[in-house]
Amino acid sequence: MDAQTISDTAAQLFREKGYRATTLQDIAQALGVSKGAIYHHCKSKDEILCRIYDRVVRIALGMVTEIAGSDLPPDEKMRRLIRGHVALVVRELPNITVFFQERPSLPPEHYAAVARDQREYDRRVGEILEEGIAQGFFAEMDVPVAVRGIVGMCHWLYQWYRPSGPLGAAEIADTFIKVVEQGYLRRDAARGGSGPSAVELAGRQRRLRRSLEETVGALRQQVATFEAQLEEIGRCR
Repeated sequence: MDAQTISDTAAQLFREKGYRATTLQDIAQALGVSKGAIYHHCKSKDEILCRIYDRVVRIALGMVTEIAGSDLPPDEKMRRLIRGHVALVVRELPNITVFFQERPSLPPEHYAAVARDQREYDRRVGEILEEGIAQGFFAEMDVPVAVRGIVGMCHWLYQWYRPSGPLGAAEIADTFIKVVEQGYLRRDAARGGSGPSAVELAGRQRRLRRSLEETVGALRQQVATFEAQLEEIGRCR
């Protein structure tokens, strides 16, 4: 038995009974050990609760930092973020449930730290959206509102997901991504069969402008190189 085993067992009990209603004796009984054995690894129930929060924050921030800092295009970053977030909720369901339901039970200093970490997570998601808008992948939007919508959709999964249900993490993530990227209207219904939407056209225009700017820049560099070569040839004569 180690501290992580104790935290995992405690998270399941906190989820089922609530943090305040669960005692260290309950945790020890679930593990088949004495309460003294628990104290060998954890000083208090508060420490166990804080470890649950630390685990969730560590995994989530590690994931979003890696994705946001990668060289992937913004649209693929967002897909990977949604898939990773959904997988985290499914894989860590007891811990995630405790994370959202038992925050008032945290010591004040830990409560404040978790709030800062959540803001950092949202900030990194916002960076991906802003990058996508700047590069023409995403439509113009209110980024803070979009962050709350996307992250909130993934967060709320803990409320209704059941491991025995018909859908796994991959299927749920696919649906979330489809809703985020395509909306809920059929394309022909949304446009009345009249061609690309204004948002799509604006995105295409931004991408075309960026491509043209890159092409012009490359041509200017080639011209400058060619002129320098001609000048060098002239001096040699």
